[in-house]
Amino acid sequence: MKKYLFFVFKVFLTVAILTMLIRLTRGEALQAAFRQMQPRFVWGAVALLPFNLGFQILRWHVLVQPLVRPAVWQSVRSVLGGYSLMLITPGRFGEAGRALFFKSDRKWLIAVMFVVDKAFASLTLLLFLCLSLAIWWGAHYWVLFAAVLLLCLSLLNHPQWVKWIFDRISQRIYHQNIPSTLTRIQFVLALCYSIFAFLVYALQYLLLINAFEPVSVRIGFIAFPLMMGINAFAITIGGLGIREAGAIVAFGLFDVARASALMASLLFYGLNVLLPGLLGIPILWMEGVGRMKAEGGRMKDEGGRRKDEGGRRKDEGGRRKDEG
Repeated sequence: MKKYLFFVFKVFLTVAILTMLIRLTRGEALQAAFRQMQPRFVWGAVALLPFNLGFQILRWHVLVQPLVRPAVWQSVRSVLGGYSLMLITPGRFGEAGRALFFKSDRKWLIAVMFVVDKAFASLTLLLFLCLSLAIWWGAHYWVLFAAVLLLCLSLLNHPQWVKWIFDRISQRIYHQNIPSTLTRIQFVLALCYSIFAFLVYALQYLLLINAFEPVSVRIGFIAFPLMMGINAFAITIGGLGIREAGAIVAFGLFDVARASALMASLLFYGLNVLLPGLLGIPILWMEGVGRMKAEGGRMKDEGGRRKDEGGRRKDEGGRRKDEG
């Protein structure tokens, strides 16, 4: 019950923020921006969608291979189905339901790998955000960028560090370690796919905002990471409202009109969140929502059972310590 009340709160917050942004931008300005829109830039952004989704699917495929060794089409189904679940579940937690699309008894491990997948995306965002700050604001941010780059290189040389981190997560949730780890090649591929996906994202948004007013490549690639950095703290449905506010703030630093930033951001959401979610609906239909709900219940029960086992082992260790 609490999660649905929280979901209702997030819907209310999303509507409130979007309404405030529209009033701040003024409806007349939005109408003028829409009338001046150049469709060729929008179609260019649409043409990049397969590349964006493709890099996300390839990253996911690389990460889950040590666990289930799926065919590529299974990874495609898993990612698109996850987008659909994200649209119909509270928050973006439904996207972790990618695990439900694999016929495996190790779904709980795949769910942990979803956290790894998002960690790669977050690390990439952090890298480009530091680069953006360094280019725009000055020398001391280059130190921060160098530190993040050094972190990436260190993780490339020591992929077992990633396993150690997520062993801790797995232990806390399931009281069991991840039984396999990423090789250095898999780590490099996952990070490269994350970087390529981010660059496609940035190019998509640059095309969309140029549909409303001219914005240079330099400004686009500086402001876009700032916008996505603000969106990383989104607490609304699919980041709606927070992303748009971030776009207005980030591109406003370069005197880009609020209406252009807001319209481009709304199109960006429709293209990269709503459309993939709609494409995944037939997958949900074929899989059967009821069966997937039952699978989710079994995963939850398994997690509870592992937690109980971990508690018993902990109690047994305490008794042995007392006896000693």
